[in-house]
Amino acid sequence: MKIRIIFALALIFCAARLSTVLANDSSSFTENLKNCSEYYGSQTIELNDIKLTTTKQIHGLKGEKCSYQETIATKDSSYSVKCMLSKDNVKELVQIMEDFEKDAGNKKIDLNDFTQVESTSVVTGWTKYLQNPEICSIEID
Repeated sequence: MKIRIIFALALIFCAARLSTVLANDSSSFTENLKNCSEYYGSQTIELNDIKLTTTKQIHGLKGEKCSYQETIATKDSSYSVKCMLSKDNVKELVQIMEDFEKDAGNKKIDLNDFTQVESTSVVTGWTKYLQNPEICSIEID
């Protein structure tokens, strides 16, 4: 049961991340992540008739790791994702997002079709870290 909840949250998180990329609103996030410099951004999106508000924050370096937090809120609940990303983790995620943004074919993805969302490189890349408890934790607020 816990794995299903984590998977569902990871998919929602990644769909929110993907919507940012598709809206061409990710260049500053990607640049800040690349440098692990402070960043704050908030966005409200609708996925399958669910209204989500996501707040993304890069807190900068904490020791040798990049501190990242995202809060996903619906009218009924709120979840926080907290990650401590190594330099290699950051490098990989930035490369995935930059490559995704450059591919014009990705602009046609329907965010309400979880099969399409789930199969993207952005979702695959972020999910790898979200499912690793040594890198990310997901908390129900």
